[in-house]
Amino acid sequence: MSWTVNFLIRIVLAAAFFAVGVMVASKWWNRLGLKAAIAYYIVRIAVMVAAVEALGIVPYDVSGWHLHAGWMVEEGMFPGRDFLTPYHLGFNGLLALCETVWRSPASIVILFSLCEAFAMRLLYIVADKLLGTQTAKRGAILYLTSPICLMQSTLSAQDETLFTLFLATFLYFTFVAESAKGRSLVSVLTVFCTKLLAPFYMFPFLLLKRWKAMTVFVAAMMGYLVAAWLAGLHPLLLRFGRQPGLDAPADEIVSIATFGNIPTLLPGVPEMIWTALLLASLSVTFFAGARSLFGETDPARRLRSSTLLLFSLLLEFMLLNRMTYSYYLIPVFPLLCLFAQDESTLPRRWRPVAVAWLFLFAFKDMFHAGCEFHGFMEGCIWGRAFVSALCVAVSGALLFLHFVLEKCRARG
Repeated sequence: MSWTVNFLIRIVLAAAFFAVGVMVASKWWNRLGLKAAIAYYIVRIAVMVAAVEALGIVPYDVSGWHLHAGWMVEEGMFPGRDFLTPYHLGFNGLLALCETVWRSPASIVILFSLCEAFAMRLLYIVADKLLGTQTAKRGAILYLTSPICLMQSTLSAQDETLFTLFLATFLYFTFVAESAKGRSLVSVLTVFCTKLLAPFYMFPFLLLKRWKAMTVFVAAMMGYLVAAWLAGLHPLLLRFGRQPGLDAPADEIVSIATFGNIPTLLPGVPEMIWTALLLASLSVTFFAGARSLFGETDPARRLRSSTLLLFSLLLEFMLLNRMTYSYYLIPVFPLLCLFAQDESTLPRRWRPVAVAWLFLFAFKDMFHAGCEFHGFMEGCIWGRAFVSALCVAVSGALLFLHFVLEKCRARG
């Protein structure tokens, strides 16, 4: 099967699956419960295991993680010392555990699927308490049938489901169990078991408990990085699977350029300018969002403010950073599916724009890979630029909408 046919099949499959999801969420949400969710994940895991074991279809990143797991279990190599990795020790420990239990990349697929399943259960409990059963069930259905879930979390088995699980657990200890010890434990585990993007995802939700929770998280993050550095584990060297000292420019994450951002459309602008703009934009948005969040008293509105703050930060990151991947959306997308049902969050006339954005970002990574590695649209520079510009346009439109709605809400 050619790459083009595979790409088109995935688009049709995602559109059909999402259309069914929208219909079910609209008309039959009350007929679905925990048993349906369990059945969904059993089928999903079975299909992916069959794809890996019977068809040899291994998600791209999973193949690399499986290689690293084999190095640790079979050759006794230690992450950060014997091979370079941007992932923290707990993450690599989970990979080694998967390899020990079942020496197959399917074990990693199962791990990340289970992480998402438990995260969705916890998010449902939180949403059911704050927003009601109808909104909670509809949000879960919309996420689980969305192109982001199908293309990135299911077919690609991305590690961002770990962030989803830790965010969901933090929210559970914030709004349901109300445990400061539980939140502190989540902060430590998030740092230990993920990667350097942990602060980006956690900070908007740490603000729910003001600066105390953020202090605990920052202390855990700095403590881990210093301990790893003192142990000679190269915690800030962003390369994949190379022995220290070997030159591997292709593995430098920060040098990768993808579709869907402004720097790709303006390649002549120095990287340092984009970095400065990105940092300034994120800083202004973060502190403005923190101020707005601190003014909220209703729990549901506070969660909404944190969710939209993270979403706006992600949109700015995707617009101004040279490397942007759609699976970065996985941790926040289940929450977006909850609040997007609210007219004050996403007006109906804007929903077609949101759906167009959703599909563009669900498939832009595969489109980019097709252009780079499979010769798709080879020689058609304007075609690639058009797709990238379209991603930028819809992301900018949603970011603009968010700021306008927040300004209107602030004025009453």
